[in-house]
Amino acid sequence: ITFTRAEGDTADALVVEVANDRASGHARNGGSGLTGLAERLAGAGGRLTAEPTPEGGFLLRAAVPWAVEGPDRPSGHEEARL
Repeated sequence: ITFTRAEGDTADALVVEVANDRASGHARNGGSGLTGLAERLAGAGGRLTAEPTPEGGFLLRAAVPWAVEGPDRPSGHEEARL
């Protein structure tokens, strides 16, 4: 698991990457899975990418906007919540 603060052309973001080196083979039922995670991230102004790696593993990358100053947040408040 990797956490980084990415500063790009459009916005600051907290980026979380989770990678594995091979498929787990475990299918789970009853949850909203990647779709639910993508919806939660979108609701916070973020995005989700999920893709296989060339090595046969899987990479999940979630980016959430870094907290911005505004009437609800004091200056210098650096926290992103889902």
